[in-house]
Amino acid sequence: MLTPLAVDPGHPFPYLGNRSPCLVVSIRPSTPSALPVSSLSVIHIPSQVLPRFVALPDSTGKHVFMLLEDVIRQHLPSIYNGYDIVSSSAIRVTRDADLHARGGAADLLASIEEGVRERRLGTAVRLQYDADLSSDILATLLDELELSPGDLYEGEAFTAFSDLFQLHAALDLPRLKDRPLPPQPVPAFESASDIWTAIRAGDVLAHHPYHAFDAVTRFVHEAAVDPKVLAIKMTLYRVSPASPIAHALRTAVENGKEVTVLVELQARFDEEANIRWARALEEVGAHVVYGRAGLKTHCKACLVVRQDTDGLRRYCHLATGNYNVRTGGVYGDLGLFTCRDSFGDDLTALFNLLTGHMRPREFHHLLLAPTDLREGLVERIRREATHARAGRSARIIAKMNGLVDRRLIEELYGASEAGVRIDLIVRGRCTKLAIRSRRSAWRAGRTSDGSPRSWGIALPKWSSGTITSSSRTSRGGMGRSWPR
Repeated sequence: MLTPLAVDPGHPFPYLGNRSPCLVVSIRPSTPSALPVSSLSVIHIPSQVLPRFVALPDSTGKHVFMLLEDVIRQHLPSIYNGYDIVSSSAIRVTRDADLHARGGAADLLASIEEGVRERRLGTAVRLQYDADLSSDILATLLDELELSPGDLYEGEAFTAFSDLFQLHAALDLPRLKDRPLPPQPVPAFESASDIWTAIRAGDVLAHHPYHAFDAVTRFVHEAAVDPKVLAIKMTLYRVSPASPIAHALRTAVENGKEVTVLVELQARFDEEANIRWARALEEVGAHVVYGRAGLKTHCKACLVVRQDTDGLRRYCHLATGNYNVRTGGVYGDLGLFTCRDSFGDDLTALFNLLTGHMRPREFHHLLLAPTDLREGLVERIRREATHARAGRSARIIAKMNGLVDRRLIEELYGASEAGVRIDLIVRGRCTKLAIRSRRSAWRAGRTSDGSPRSWGIALPKWSSGTITSSSRTSRGGMGRSWPR
């Protein structure tokens, strides 16, 4: 399980895996030997196959754990037979995981596949290390990893905080954990005889994870097996390896339906699963397109064409969250089910744009990034400012992945100065301009990524709100938000 890797002129510097904790061990021979000797060695900590927190027995009934790297430290003398252990320090390297598509759109699939293969060898961009790491060893690592002093992050004993989820799972202590909140069914779908009847009765808004994501999988599955459904068009951004939605799309093709799927190959860290599903759908006869080089297709949309008794009808689903069962049970997202003709027109035009690069006429409800989403949001921010100046009620509530777009931040400040009450719920990066002379009536809170520019969609004319899906950055348009 453990493999000591010598660092000396006779060996190439060992590969340090991305975000994989390692021990750097300084050693010296304890006895003379004719065999080659080394003064430095690296051991990868196998935290991907062993628990990071090792449970220890305790006679008092306490829950006691030791870090895996500390357990290994205790046994270093048995690993380095014939050596004295001078020191041992934990380090962790982060490598560049961005994939950069090469060539044109025709080469996108091959380019992404090549990038996935090369990712593990990505350039080192950060080194985290224990404070007791010697300066000589640190200099060696800096040189071998081709890092600069600005890439070094001194820490204290523990890195990879995501591993704390292991500790949470290992302890059966309900009093220390949040009370489970099981998702609730979507009422409109529970009371109707079938999903199509429910949507025809009126628009249905689902709020995940509080509403069960089964509503979405049921929508796609029923479309796949319903003999009255003629066609399904869908975008897939993050596809899990065992995706029930992708399985349903394959079933739809096998049932003779016209299936068109845009699979975004540039979904970070999900590229391999997306490529596998794209090929699986192609093999059964689905029309599969891969997005466009230089743009991410970040919109989440599904269009179902069904032969109802009174004629053809288009059933639509638009969402801020991925068609992914796992994340659908964790992330806060909105999804709209509707069969209004105006939405059907919009989604028909949207898919013609995504698959055939047709230029759409003006949408009824959608704003599209990177063309007009920012301007549409600026217009709506200014509208609220106008209301405030006129003494009318004015409010903006925005929930998003990140806020770093300078122009939109300036517009929000302007609206705030006009008297608009603004609440921001930001999952990731939030950049508010530090200008002391400005009085602002807005609040920003954190709920828990830079990317290429994105195709995103918004629904600005529905319920006086905006639902968007991409990232609120200067490069990526707007992200997972619903300003009201």
